[in-house]
Amino acid sequence: INLLWSHHEKVVVIDQQLAFLGGLDLCLGRYDDHNHRLKDSPAKTWLDQDYSNPRVLDFADVRTPGDKLDRATQPRMPWQDVHCMLLGLPAHDLARHCIERWNYAKSKKPE
Repeated sequence: INLLWSHHEKVVVIDQQLAFLGGLDLCLGRYDDHNHRLKDSPAKTWLDQDYSNPRVLDFADVRTPGDKLDRATQPRMPWQDVHCMLLGLPAHDLARHCIERWNYAKSKKPE
């Protein structure tokens, strides 16, 4: 049994004392709030390509500012996931988990 397997976890650990754990990518288009609004016109919350819907148009040329979707006619895709903040020993345990996974992956040489 592979005990080091995980499905797409996202981890940020700072000094093995503070950690954030969740599943969403930390990137453009993933920020959401508790209202999960589909519209933001005029732009107040989601700026430029952060207002996105990959089912309509995927990301392209992300370094160029400006909207790619028409906010008046195209809804954004809301996101929902669970994230948590860990302090102290739980953050240390999560850091150890990441270190063990990294060391295991490094020990496996491609054939």
